Amino acid sequence: MNGKSIKTDVTILGGGPGGYVAALRAAQFGLNVSLIEADKIGGTCLNYGCIPTKALLRSAEIFRLMRDGKNYGCIAGDLKFDWTAASARKDRVVTTIRKGVEGLLAKRQVNLYRGRGTVLDAGEIEVETDDGTIRLTTDSLILATGSKAVMPPIPGIDLPGVVTSSEALMFEQLPKSIIVIGAGVIGMEFAFLFASLGIEVTVIEMMERILPEIDSDLSAEVRESANKLRINLFPATRVEKIGTSGEILEAVITENGMERSVRAEKVLIAAGRKPNYHGFDPKKLGLVFHPERKAIAVDHGMRTSRKHVFAIGDITNILPLAHVASRQGEVAAENLVHHDAFIDYAAIPWAIFTYPEVAIVGVDQNSIRRPGIDAETAVFPFAAIGKSGAYGERKGFVKIHCSGKNGRVMGGAVVGPGASEMIHEIAFAVRNELTAEHIERTVHAHPTFSEAIREAAMIYSGKAVHNIE
Repeated sequence: MNGKSIKTDVTILGGGPGGYVAALRAAQFGLNVSLIEADKIGGTCLNYGCIPTKALLRSAEIFRLMRDGKNYGCIAGDLKFDWTAASARKDRVVTTIRKGVEGLLAKRQVNLYRGRGTVLDAGEIEVETDDGTIRLTTDSLILATGSKAVMPPIPGIDLPGVVTSSEALMFEQLPKSIIVIGAGVIGMEFAFLFASLGIEVTVIEMMERILPEIDSDLSAEVRESANKLRINLFPATRVEKIGTSGEILEAVITENGMERSVRAEKVLIAAGRKPNYHGFDPKKLGLVFHPERKAIAVDHGMRTSRKHVFAIGDITNILPLAHVASRQGEVAAENLVHHDAFIDYAAIPWAIFTYPEVAIVGVDQNSIRRPGIDAETAVFPFAAIGKSGAYGERKGFVKIHCSGKNGRVMGGAVVGPGASEMIHEIAFAVRNELTAEHIERTVHAHPTFSEAIREAAMIYSGKAVHNIE
C-alpha cells in the first residue's frame, strides 16, 4: 500500500460513536465512505467509557442485591466478588459490541483504515497503517476525534498508581482503597462502583458539592446514598500535591483553609475531558473556534467555517455525550447529500449511573429561575407509588418543569430506580412540545415506577390523588 492514493466521497477521522454512525449513515446514501481509526472502533465510549463502566456497574449492582438479599427472603452463603470474572465479562461485552459495529461497517461497504490519520488539507488525508502510508483525496471531511482526559497541574500526578478512568477499568486486581479526584459524572460513577465492592473510597471535589453540574436536590439524593455506602466526600477541597508514603499514595489537600492528607493505594483522576485534535490542526485548517465553548464552531448542520468540512462529537464541546455525537454524525452525513438536517439540543436526555441513577432533560432549576422565564415545578416522590414499596426502592423522585402559561413541559429530572430509562418520556414531551395534561391523560401501567411521571404531571394541574404532602 505504500504511497497509494485513493479517491473517496467522504472521509471521517475517528471511529467513535459519532464517526462510525456518520460512516454508516453516509453509506446508506450510496456514498463512497472512508473511516480512519487509530485505536479501536467505537472510540472511548465503547472501549474505555460508557459500555465497560456500565458492565462493571451491573456486576456491582448484582453483588449489592445479593448482599442485601436477606431483606427479600434470599439468604446467600459465603458471598464474594470476583473482580477477575467481572472484568472478563466486561471485556466480552465490549468485544461483542465492537465486532457488531465492525460487521455493520463491512456490510455497508465502508472502507475502514486502521491507522493514524493526518489531515494535510480539507481534501487530503494521510494514513499511516501497518502496511504503509495511504493518501486519501476526499470531497468532504468529517472530523470526529473525540476527547481526552483532563490532567490537572497537580504535582505528583505522574506517580505510579495515579490513573485515569481508562486505566482504572484495566485494574488486574482491586485496590483496598482509592482516592477519586473530581466529583463529576465520571468520578462519582467510579466512586459508587468501587464502594459497592467494599473498597474504601475518598472523593475530593473543588466545587461546593458533588455533581455540581446538576440541580442541588438531585445531588443531595446521591450524596445521601454515598454517605450510606461510606464514601468519604470532601467538597470545596483542593488537592495541593500527590506524594508517596511507603507503597501508599498520599494526597495533600486544603479543606476550609486547613491542610491535611488522605491516603490510598490508588488515585483516580476524574477531572473531566477536553477536545482531542490529534491528527489535525484546527488553526492550520482554517477552522473558527466558538468563543464560549472554546472548541470548533459549527452551524446547526455540523458544518464548520471551512467548506466541505464538518465537525461532530466532543471536539465541538456542545454536549459531550455519546448519543449526541451519534446524532451529530447522522446530521453531518445527511447534509452531505444536501439535506437540511439539524439536532435539537433542547431535548437531549442524559444520565448518571450512580446509585440511585440520575437522569435529566431540558431546562434545569437554574434556568427556570432566570428573569423572564415563566415556569413551575412539580415533584413527586417514588415513596408514594406501589412498586416502590414492592421493590424496596423508596428513595428518589420525579420532577417536571412546565410553562406557567400553557403547561408545556420544558424539562425534568428523575433520581431513583430506572431513571436512565424513564427520562425518555419527559424527553419526548419536551421534543414535541407536549403539556402536563398530555402526560396526565396517558394511562400508565400499574405498578410501575413510571407512574411517578404521571403523578408529577397531575401535581402541576392540582389533580394528584396519591400526593403524600
